[in-house]
Amino acid sequence: MPRNLPAAAAGSFPDPLHSAPSIVIVGNGPVGFRLLQDLVSRQLHRRLQVTVFGEERGLAYDRPGLTRMLTEDVSESLVYQPLSWYEQHGIRMITGDPVIGIDRSRRIVCSRSNRLVTYDQLILATGSRSVIPALAGFDLEGVFPCRTLDDLNAIRIYSRRCRSVAVLGGGPLGLEAAHGLAARGLNVYVVEKGPVLMPRQLDNAAAELLRRKVVSERLQCLLQRQPERISRISEGLHLELTSGESLIVDMVVVAAGVRPRDELARACQLPTGRRGGVLVDDQLRTSDPAICAIGECAEHQGIVYGRPEPGFRMAEVVAEQLRGQSTEFSGFGTAMQVKIGEVEIRVAGDSLNLKGHTTLVHETTSSYTKLILEGNRVTGLMGVGPLPEFDELQEALLQNRRLKWWHKRRFETSGRL
Repeated sequence: MPRNLPAAAAGSFPDPLHSAPSIVIVGNGPVGFRLLQDLVSRQLHRRLQVTVFGEERGLAYDRPGLTRMLTEDVSESLVYQPLSWYEQHGIRMITGDPVIGIDRSRRIVCSRSNRLVTYDQLILATGSRSVIPALAGFDLEGVFPCRTLDDLNAIRIYSRRCRSVAVLGGGPLGLEAAHGLAARGLNVYVVEKGPVLMPRQLDNAAAELLRRKVVSERLQCLLQRQPERISRISEGLHLELTSGESLIVDMVVVAAGVRPRDELARACQLPTGRRGGVLVDDQLRTSDPAICAIGECAEHQGIVYGRPEPGFRMAEVVAEQLRGQSTEFSGFGTAMQVKIGEVEIRVAGDSLNLKGHTTLVHETTSSYTKLILEGNRVTGLMGVGPLPEFDELQEALLQNRRLKWWHKRRFETSGRL
């Protein structure tokens, strides 16, 4: 990725001292679009020159809803706003032309087509990228990542001629994709390297209940298996596992997690976290005050949030700062809600750290709910199946509520506080 950008032609850009400040947003995903909405709702688009660069060819869309494309024709409804909305608000939208370099000294970004744009404030909202395992054969026909609108559209079209598929990854995205593909009539094998499904979110008991609920005639789970190699043979794609087993399927979908898109920041020598993510302070500024980072590409106080809601709050904070307010980002709850078919999964707080903590569990044949306590205060919770009191339980967590002995007894017997 280039660090030395081409010299800008004299007079090519407005003088920031004599024109509206130039705001450049790199990233056209849900968080970048939320920032645009926040700028418009505060009327800031009227006094700022706003330019947005998107890597994908289309306009911003609801990325968390992508897997619905496997069971519904929703590609058009996923788009947040038509091009006319951007034009109406004077927002310069550049799609299919990602930024490939940042010249911090001259405050210029350079796109793949060699387009140069100056900025007074640069906001990185580049999101995450799919983790691609070190897997021979990933470039074969019939092997797909599962991250973008184009990816899901390609998966949907290709699946029409398939009878079986291996989904690599038993996390939320992999399970959503697996359920959608099973609903399309394919035989699905979920390959997960961990000992349980959703190992980063659920304990063994919750994950086992989830496995029992999602397994069907068309959906099987292969746990503690890692893919090693994919090759094409006459019968289809031959997926070899490190266990010595193998599968022959018609297609492979890779949903093995995500990593922050922080390569632009690293290329222009902005500090990043040990596991990725652009380091930001409470104002969401990087080490360069003219550059902020928000959403899944940012690391704040050691946390990279892998879902959109914290990014939406970050966007609001940046919009307030551009309005001249001294708003700060103080972190965000780690609640996650996902639905695999009819199975609801909810996780909040520090649900897997049990060191020095006690737990309360309410379990039935169809549901599992667990509270994690430090002393008598709720610090985490998880649930699989019906959980009508999730909002109340989450409120107890957010308020660091102290539970009395009768609260605990009631929860263990009824799942309610």
